[in-house]
Amino acid sequence: MPEFHRTKSVRSLIVLSLLLLTCLLASATFSAAAPAPAEKAAAPSAAQVDINRASLNELTSLKGIGPALAGRIVAYRKEHGAFRRVEDLLEVKGIGPKLLARLKPHIQVGPAAHKPSAGGRK
Repeated sequence: MPEFHRTKSVRSLIVLSLLLLTCLLASATFSAAAPAPAEKAAAPSAAQVDINRASLNELTSLKGIGPALAGRIVAYRKEHGAFRRVEDLLEVKGIGPKLLARLKPHIQVGPAAHKPSAGGRK
């Protein structure tokens, strides 16, 4: 009977060791595949986003701009034509002075991506 308990303990120890090894391997694989938070934060600042040409995905890459706000920026751009300066974003509902101040280092105004519609700005 004592031999049975020893065998059971050895089996438990082996199973526990295998589980621990699996967890360690999974953790190492995940940490190697996922970029560090500092790398994520550095990516958008590396290149400025042109608000006259940016897609919805590019706009949502900016901190503080979600899908709804990105959609309003694109819709405003289609209705009123190209932004002439970064400060024109204040005309878009949901963008105020504080958000604009956070966005300024990460955005720029380039040439229009398309012709303004008939209802363009004066």
